[in-house]
Parts: sequence; C-alpha cells; structure tokens
Amino acid sequence: MYSIGKLAEISKTTIRTLRYYDEEAFAKLYYILTLKEIDFPLKQIKTIITNQEKSPMELLQMQMELIQSEIKQFKKNKHTLESFIQVMELGGHKNWEDIFNTFKHISPVNSKFTEKRQKYFTNEELEILNTLPKVGQDTPVVSDFINLFREIRQAIADEVNPSSKKGQQLANKWFEIAKEMYGENAATAKKAYQVYRTKKENLGFVYLDEDVISFIEDAYDHQLKGDGNE
Repeated sequence: MYSIGKLAEISKTTIRTLRYYDEEAFAKLYYILTLKEIDFPLKQIKTIITNQEKSPMELLQMQMELIQSEIKQFKKNKHTLESFIQVMELGGHKNWEDIFNTFKHISPVNSKFTEKRQKYFTNEELEILNTLPKVGQDTPVVSDFINLFREIRQAIADEVNPSSKKGQQLANKWFEIAKEMYGENAATAKKAYQVYRTKKENLGFVYLDEDVISFIEDAYDHQLKGDGNE
C-alpha cells in the first residue's frame, strides 16, 4: 500500500490536497496509480475502474503475458544492439552502410555460407568453427577480443612499433585469445585465418579491421625473424 506521501509524489499532488480526498476517491487514486505502476495503459485503467468486464485475475494474467512478451522483445533488441556494437568494434566501421553490409554477411539465417565453407573445411573443422563465439554473445572471450582491438588501435594511434615490447605483448595477447577460442585445434585456427585472408568470396566471417590485422601480422613476422623486443 502506498503511503500518502508516496501517492503525492507519484500523482504530483500535494499531501495537503490528498487529505481532502474521501476514502472512496483515495482508494480509486490508489487503484489507478497501482495499475499504472504495473504498466496498464490509462485507457484500460479507465475501463477497469468504470466497467469491470473481466475479473482482476484475468486482467493481471493478460498484463503479465504482455509484459513477458515485451521482455522477450527487449532481450531480442538488446542482442541486436550488442551485435551491431561488436561488429563496429571488430571492423572499425564508421558508417551505417559498412555496418549493415557486414551484419548481412554474418547473419546466421544465411545458410549459403555453410555450403561455401564446405569447399575449404572438413566436416570436423566446420564443427569446430560452429562452436566459436557468435556476434552478439556476451562472453568473456568476446569481451577480451574487443578490448584487445581497442588496445591495438590505441597502440597504432600512439605509433607503437609492432616489433617493440608493447607490440609483441599485444601479439601474444592475440594468440592467447585465439587459443582460448579454438582450444587444442590450432591447425583449424591457422587454416580459418588463412582462408579469411586469402579467399575473395564471402564465407560469413566477421570483418576485422585491416589496420589491426596488419599490426598483428607485422608483430608476428618480427617474432618469426627473432627480432621482436620481448
């Protein structure tokens, strides 16, 4: 039950004014504010107060179903927003056209990508790829990967040399995250990366910022040559 002070706050009415309400009017105000609090529209509240065609239980159940439906839609919207944000973070996109093009190409309903990938990967490798984190998922490895992209972009902005200690640390982080994603399937990870970098056709992979990729590749080349500053 609302206190008179709370009713005054919600209804934007002074406590002094509410003291003039008789018991019936006060109860009606309480009903209206309570129904409004659980998201009943004002038009429906008016119908409930003046003409109760449905029982309170029926109305509450209907409202519960409506709210559950809205929650489901909100979750779907949240997932879509997270997907767009992650696509932007990974791809370094600056405009809507690039974002929508990338998002369209990684859509899970686009089954043609499965057929295309079969030309390059075995069934076992495809199973491994299908277990990788998906765009829109809120997982630690996805968060780590996105944070690493931010670090690398900052390093590029700061003109960090890929062969420097900082550059090598970022490259090592990259490989640690890749290992976390692929587990013991290093060969599949290497193959997937090579296919991503060399094949012109779209295989449904998330587009990765070319500047970031180039930085990591340069850092890795320095490691192979043994001139990276560990």
